[in-house]
Amino acid sequence: RTCAREFRQKYSRTYTRLERDELFRRRWERRFLPGWLYLRMKAWLQEREYDCAVCMHVFAARVLTRLRQQGCIHMPILGVNTDYCLHPYWEDCPGLDGLVIPTEEMREEVLHRNIPQDIILPLGIPIRSPRRYLLSREEAREKLGLPGGKLVLLMGGSMGYGHIFSTALALRKQEIPTVCVCGRNRVLRERLLPFRNDRLRVLGYTRLLPEYMAASDLAVTKPGGLSLTELAAAGGAGLPPPPPL
Repeated sequence: RTCAREFRQKYSRTYTRLERDELFRRRWERRFLPGWLYLRMKAWLQEREYDCAVCMHVFAARVLTRLRQQGCIHMPILGVNTDYCLHPYWEDCPGLDGLVIPTEEMREEVLHRNIPQDIILPLGIPIRSPRRYLLSREEAREKLGLPGGKLVLLMGGSMGYGHIFSTALALRKQEIPTVCVCGRNRVLRERLLPFRNDRLRVLGYTRLLPEYMAASDLAVTKPGGLSLTELAAAGGAGLPPPPPL
């Protein structure tokens, strides 16, 4: 997370190449994953006793499955793919006990990546406290102290990715009020604070995002799997309730 937050462009370019270039992926693994990372994780796990590991990121699953392969740990390992496409590297997690995917329709893509049929679990993307997304618009606005009328929610994930600054200024010119959630992007929040007015509310990281989603009429965001799942839950898009985290 620190790498993704502090070195965004380099992280984005590296991740895209990892997704598309298998040879680069092998070279990257040999250079960055062995050594200190495995040793630190091994030492950390040996100080604690766990019955199971649930990996929400593929790099964590890659490290843990390799440690188990080496006999350093023995617990079951479950991976959770939190997007509506399969992230690179899941096929490189040997002996994974289960892989949660969002939909049954993704099964063919997963099988195409040589992941065993019997570990595929199409259970959806887990989100925290699904009931909070099911508040009525009126209930959510009362809880947040928001006025009536239309409302736009602008966000870029927990780290405030995307062209949020320019989009916020463009929405600020419209008549419909906008709530801009900058997440942990402190630089973005500081840049936007001078432009606050009655049509633009600027927030940093907030634990009230489910309520803001429920209170909004339109969301403008990057197409991340978690954000889309949360918005679908808040909008009542005819989807089955997501499993609680």
